[in-house]
Amino acid sequence: MTMSAARRRVTLAATAAALAGGLTVAAPAHAHPAGPAHVSAVADLSAASRPCPSNRWCLYQNTNYGGAYYFAKRSSDSNLSNNKMSDGRSITRRTSSAWNNLPNKFVRLYYERNWGGPHVCIRPGTGIKNLRPYGLDNHVYSIGVSTAACGS
Repeated sequence: MTMSAARRRVTLAATAAALAGGLTVAAPAHAHPAGPAHVSAVADLSAASRPCPSNRWCLYQNTNYGGAYYFAKRSSDSNLSNNKMSDGRSITRRTSSAWNNLPNKFVRLYYERNWGGPHVCIRPGTGIKNLRPYGLDNHVYSIGVSTAACGS
C-alpha cells in the first residue's frame, strides 16, 4: 500500500470511528500511516466523574471522562511518566478520555514521549470521550499545547 493510500485509510477509519462515537470531526490535514489521524473532536462533558476546570487540560482514566483524573494548568509536557492521576497512580497507560478547557489553545495527545509518534488534536472547549479509535487508549505519553490550530 502506498503512503497516501495508508493515510486515506487511517483518515477514513478515524473519521468513521469518531462519528460512530457521537463526535463531530474536522477533516484532518494529514494522518500518520501507523496511527490516528490529526483530528479535532467535540463531545459532551456532562457525564464526567469530575468536570474539567476552566483554564486546564484534563485526562481521565476511563472513557466518557470517568474514573481517576489529572488536571493540568501548565502548558506542554514532554513526558507524562512521572505525573500521577487523582488516585496516586501513573498517567501513562491509564488514559482513555481527555478534555481541553484552555481558551484559545489546542491540545495534542501524543503516543510517544517528547511529542513523538501519532497524535490527536483537541480544540478549545472540546474533548474526546474515547481515545481507542485514535490508537491512544491507555497510551498517552506526552501533551503538546499551542495556539496552532488542529491540522496545522
